[in-house]
Amino acid sequence: MTPEEERQLAVDLFNRAWTLMETAERTEEQDDELINTAHASAYHWTQVGTPANRARSEWQLSRAYTVLDRAEPALHHARRCLAYCEENPEAIASGYAPSKEAIILWTHYAALEFMKRDVRVNVISPGPTDTPMMPAFEDHSGKELVDTFTLVAGRRSTPEEQAYPMIFLNSDAASYVTGENLNTDGGMFGGILSGRINLEELFAGLFPS
Repeated sequence: MTPEEERQLAVDLFNRAWTLMETAERTEEQDDELINTAHASAYHWTQVGTPANRARSEWQLSRAYTVLDRAEPALHHARRCLAYCEENPEAIASGYAPSKEAIILWTHYAALEFMKRDVRVNVISPGPTDTPMMPAFEDHSGKELVDTFTLVAGRRSTPEEQAYPMIFLNSDAASYVTGENLNTDGGMFGGILSGRINLEELFAGLFPS
């Protein structure tokens, strides 16, 4: 097996475990499969993965055992995940981007089951917004990098401009909307997705080699 094949196997096992976690009324055999696939994915990441991959696999194991109401192994793997993060801060970075991605993916996954209970699940992905926490972003990433993501709109969002879309998503006007990630970023994501904005070129100016 080549390293590329092993990485793909780790991904496939991770995704299978995630699907099983989201399965309603699992059988006993599926509970066993959930644990086995999560452990198998974690093993392969120890062979070909980065510290971030290994941290995510330990997180998944903790989550899987939590779903199965097995507190002791859930706590063990949660501690392992924390240890990877503490030992490899440069690989894990702030955790902001992967945690945001996880919320978006969870929103897509959760929509099906929650809709059966007439509960909608949506999320927004805002651009830079002038709130009291903005100075912390600037201290961490730099004002110039933050403002790169205002390229299309030419300015930062106000808090109200983020609140109104959330009010809409939680209103009867959006009663048929669920599992949605609404980009409230002043058009930045659309520019990137359409190829009108080249992030590599933007970042090259910020981080010259």
